[in-house]
Amino acid sequence: MSTMDLIKDSRRKPGELVFDLKLSDEATALLPDSPNAFAYLAVLCDQKLFHDAFLLLARTLPKQYALIWATQCVDQSLTTALAPEDKQCAELVRRWLKGPDEKIRRAAAEAAETAEYEGPWAWLAAAVGFSGGSLAPEGLPVVPPADHLTAVAVAASLMGLAMKDPETSAELGKEMINRGLAMVAIPGS
Repeated sequence: MSTMDLIKDSRRKPGELVFDLKLSDEATALLPDSPNAFAYLAVLCDQKLFHDAFLLLARTLPKQYALIWATQCVDQSLTTALAPEDKQCAELVRRWLKGPDEKIRRAAAEAAETAEYEGPWAWLAAAVGFSGGSLAPEGLPVVPPADHLTAVAVAASLMGLAMKDPETSAELGKEMINRGLAMVAIPGS
């Protein structure tokens, strides 16, 4: 997806972008009043519906961009030493971002499962696992992941970060959304 595609998507009705996502009832109620994805994202942030905002932005961005965005957020927010499973997940996410590869994608999916999807890095490893390829073991018929699953895993990672401190969750949520929007310069938005 190019920047031009992002510009076009940003002007689409948000329902066209999130049709395959399970949004909160509050976010769903706001859909008809939003003329485009940017306006909807702003309303979601104003209403502090950050999980829905993370889903929308992660679904709008190309998968690799969504993972870069989330990786930056995790790096910025986690300052303590990582547990071994988290280190493994983080390393695989970073390796995949440097050069998407099927073996790394499969290893990331396995690492997320080993970590029992606990924590931001495990969810990002799952997002890598859902980015393409097949969910079936090697040698079996291809079972492609549903297209929205990367966005779901990215949103889970970011929501886990935002909720670490409920007192600052709204501020951190908005900061993370702004970091995602800053990744792509979209004129006139």
